[in-house]
Amino acid sequence: MATDTNIVWMEFGADLRRFIAGRVGNKADSEDILQDVFCKIHTNLTDLKDSGKISAWVYRITRNTIIDYYRRRPETGLPPEEEAAVSDWDGGNEAAKEIAGCLKSMLEHLPQRYREAIILIEYEGMTQKAVSEKLGLSLPGVNCILSVISSSL
Repeated sequence: MATDTNIVWMEFGADLRRFIAGRVGNKADSEDILQDVFCKIHTNLTDLKDSGKISAWVYRITRNTIIDYYRRRPETGLPPEEEAAVSDWDGGNEAAKEIAGCLKSMLEHLPQRYREAIILIEYEGMTQKAVSEKLGLSLPGVNCILSVISSSL
């Protein structure tokens, strides 16, 4: 049974990339969806009860993630009157300072490896791939760390 995310990546990564690209026209969105899929796989792999059904399980996750993408797909943009209201709002700096203070506190409570991954990506501008190599984490694992942190904000 492929109980390791890296093994699942090796088995399914290339095929899933093509599967997603065939259903989503935008390459960047396709890559984002692929990362979301592997984050879900990484998070839920231990829940898979029948290893003989891993392929069906992986593709079900992938199809559902593609469906979610289309459900939350943003419109073409804000209407001009809303665009003006957003640009006139000057509370952005104060809000950013408040959020930064909360994030600092949150970072201090994370395990060292997670904290380091977030700092390298968000503050030092490293790519997820570079961080995964530097810290010895899988690429889906790094993406999963970021997803978990983002979802808790």
